Amino acid sequence: MGQVNLSVTRRGQDIIELDYFNGKREKAEFNLSGKWQKNDKVNATNIAGELALKDIEYELEQLDYASIIRDSGGKLMLDLNWQGGPQDFDIANLNGELNANIDDGYLAEVSDKARIFSVLSLHSIVRKLTLDFRDIFSDGMFYKNIKGDYRVRDGVLYTDNTRMNGTAGNLYIKGNTNFTSNILDYKMSYKPNLTSSLPVIAWVTTLNPMVFLAGVALDQVITSQVVSEFNFELTGSVNDPNFKEVNRKSRDISVGRSTPPTFIDNVYNEDTQDKE
Repeated sequence: MGQVNLSVTRRGQDIIELDYFNGKREKAEFNLSGKWQKNDKVNATNIAGELALKDIEYELEQLDYASIIRDSGGKLMLDLNWQGGPQDFDIANLNGELNANIDDGYLAEVSDKARIFSVLSLHSIVRKLTLDFRDIFSDGMFYKNIKGDYRVRDGVLYTDNTRMNGTAGNLYIKGNTNFTSNILDYKMSYKPNLTSSLPVIAWVTTLNPMVFLAGVALDQVITSQVVSEFNFELTGSVNDPNFKEVNRKSRDISVGRSTPPTFIDNVYNEDTQDKE
């Protein structure tokens, strides 16, 4: 933890407070405060703090993990509690709130032989999308940020708003990890940014490059069906995750040299609504 400073104070007969705990080194800083209260009615420990990392990949390497997260720093805010004193910590009794925010960077594939730290199996998502759209994700899946709020109830971590805001699309994650049984249960949705010219043109050219070139030469609009959403499930255990694609949704989109990419609405549905 590098240089460590801390202060502990007894408050009355039943409270011991951690006024502050600060661990700081070159690329990381960890701050905590909290208290342990014990009397005839209460025996509980509360801690709150912040972990700030300048380089997530570097920190995981220190723990002998290969990181799929590259060129990113981040912050983790936590407010946790459990029954008993600090020495009675038990993941099955852990409760509280967390908030994570990872700044801009990218997700990269790593060797299958590497020891990977990836509870949500982001590596599997990158690999799956790379197989489908290697022209877009060959250099990694770039993002502006990854953030989410998390609740811990009796050792189970829940999230319903984890989101990766990516350059070529956004990833949404809902579900939970049971840390007592190490069981995973997540639903994920990846939505490509189809209104961004570069990804759309890349997808259209892979479908029929000759038609694309002819359309550009004539300044015509090209209409093609592209994938608008991937849905995944992550189940199994932390040590043996089961990641699979559930389905994918498609939409018609038009690309023209003088107009930005736009979705083509279903004319039949519009006509039906007018009649009604």
